[in-house]
Amino acid sequence: MHLTTAQIIERSMSFGFTPIEELYTKIKVTWTPTYLEGEIERFSTYRNNISMFGDKELNRSMFIYNIPTYIDWSLTFWGNILSNSWRKVTVKVGLEAVRLQPFDVIQIDLGPTSVLGTSYALVERSVFDPTSFSVTLELWLPIKAGTTVMDETVWSWIHEVDIPLGIGL
Repeated sequence: MHLTTAQIIERSMSFGFTPIEELYTKIKVTWTPTYLEGEIERFSTYRNNISMFGDKELNRSMFIYNIPTYIDWSLTFWGNILSNSWRKVTVKVGLEAVRLQPFDVIQIDLGPTSVLGTSYALVERSVFDPTSFSVTLELWLPIKAGTTVMDETVWSWIHEVDIPLGIGL
């Protein structure tokens, strides 16, 4: 879906950011090279924005991957997402958005008068209001706090970055 300012109900748009309480500046993951019982766990750590937001740690198991390259890619992706404050937008639109669900990705064009311009956005929440026949969308934009341009490292498929998928065993 391509959402434009013409589709947004007047005076329904509000802007915000990821709350600082939701940020993690040090992410530690555990993983094993094989899934054999008794395997010694390995550790990987991502650090970012510690001087800005303090040392807030998150520990997770990276059980889905056992190949170091994929662990690094995943840790870098999630580390970037979890250690930065991102732009959020809430809008109310008509019924054309009723089919949208959380985790859908849409394109939003806020027009030439907005400093944000055009960006992709992730639907975090979609609420249908039967009394006004409208849908309130809470959107997460890949635009870091303090900037006005989309962070190209968030969704590499948007920019057709070639990520090799061959698994070498």
